[in-house]
Amino acid sequence: MITGEAIPIAKSHGDRVIGGTVNENGCLLIKVTHIGSETTLSQFVQIVDVAQLARANVSYTHTTHC
Repeated sequence: MITGEAIPIAKSHGDRVIGGTVNENGCLLIKVTHIGSETTLSQFVQIVDVAQLARANVSYTHTTHC
């Protein structure tokens, strides 16, 4: 699960769930509120992409010891 709970967390009527949530018991009626690039997972991926592109360039120099 995106939220990373180590154990199942009970949800009640009206609670929000994220794609990847596991239904352990009963029926679910889920209203989709975000799709594609608007999803939480997609936003995480975009944040990681931006962070990777923005990281500082590090110059490496080779030093020879005599």
